[in-house]
Amino acid sequence: MTPKEALNILDETVIGNLELKIVLSNAIEKQIPKKCKKFKDVCSCGYGVFPHMNFCSQCGQALDWSDTE
Repeated sequence: MTPKEALNILDETVIGNLELKIVLSNAIEKQIPKKCKKFKDVCSCGYGVFPHMNFCSQCGQALDWSDTE
C-alpha cells in the first residue's frame, strides 16, 4: 500500500474523531517524498539536509532527491 492509498482509506474509515484523523494524516503525508527547497539543501521544515539523507532528521519528512529539471 502506498502512502496516498493509505490517506484515501483513512478518509473513508476514520469518522468522528477529527484530532485522530489529523495526526494520522500528518504521519502518512511525511512518508510521501518531497523535494527540498533552496538549492536542494533545506527541507520543507527549514532544517538543513544532505543528499545522502532519505529523511529529514528534524521533522521526519521523506526526501525526494530526483532531478526533474
